[in-house]
Amino acid sequence: MPLFFKRCFKFLEKRIFTWLYNQQSQCSKGVAANNSDVFFIFLEIINRCNIFAAQILLPKNMKSTLGLLTLIIGLLTACEKTTNVDVLLSTSGKLNYKLIDDSGKGVPNVKVSLYDMIGSYSNQNVLIDQRTTDAAGVADFGDLNPKTYLLRADSVGVNNVGYMVQEYLQVITGETRQRETKVTDFSGTLTVTVQAYNNQRLRNVGVAVIPANRWYYSANTTYALRVADVKGVTDESGQAVLKIPSDKEYVLCLYNSSTNATYNAYNYIRVQKGQKADQTVLIY
Repeated sequence: MPLFFKRCFKFLEKRIFTWLYNQQSQCSKGVAANNSDVFFIFLEIINRCNIFAAQILLPKNMKSTLGLLTLIIGLLTACEKTTNVDVLLSTSGKLNYKLIDDSGKGVPNVKVSLYDMIGSYSNQNVLIDQRTTDAAGVADFGDLNPKTYLLRADSVGVNNVGYMVQEYLQVITGETRQRETKVTDFSGTLTVTVQAYNNQRLRNVGVAVIPANRWYYSANTTYALRVADVKGVTDESGQAVLKIPSDKEYVLCLYNSSTNATYNAYNYIRVQKGQKADQTVLIY
């Protein structure tokens, strides 16, 4: 008889642990464990076995096994039903574009255009969005497809000078691209050399750098100085070194710094970002 009961309990113990293992695997995977009905069935079986074990005076180690099984099944109820959550992977990125001046302050109310590049030429860029910078100088373009875009801001005014801001930025899936751009970095260096007809360099000659769209040939010096983005005067070597906005077309207007008389010498110039350009002007 003891051998018979021992085999019965071993069989029951094996089946219960198999069920416990399966239930635990489901819980670890986030699958709801519908075990309430099964729990009460096993609890009834264990209670009956405990009563029977006490009646037939089973060995102490077998009673301990039954008690342990009862405890394990009780702990199993802590595996509460969970809710399946569908996680959607992001296929887009975000872009925040900020314009700042020389002091690091944001430049507000600037229209920034976002272009999609569909070819290798600039005329193949397609305008897809436009945003205006807020009080902090930020243009938030929100969610974008992951790729490289062209951003362009025309006539960004800093220190009463209009700059052409243009750059390429890459948007990456699942990331927020935050770009802070100093507007005056979009500049180049222009060295103007003024010479007389005999190649003698002339000092104290005024140089006004005027946006081409604001220039007309009959303009006088007063007008030239008013609309010029940059102004300077040649030094002892007959040169004026000027930092001017890049990628803009300008006209050089030369004048006598003492009498304000305008010289009939006008040159069209353009400087690339971070580059240097030399311009020699002859005055007869």
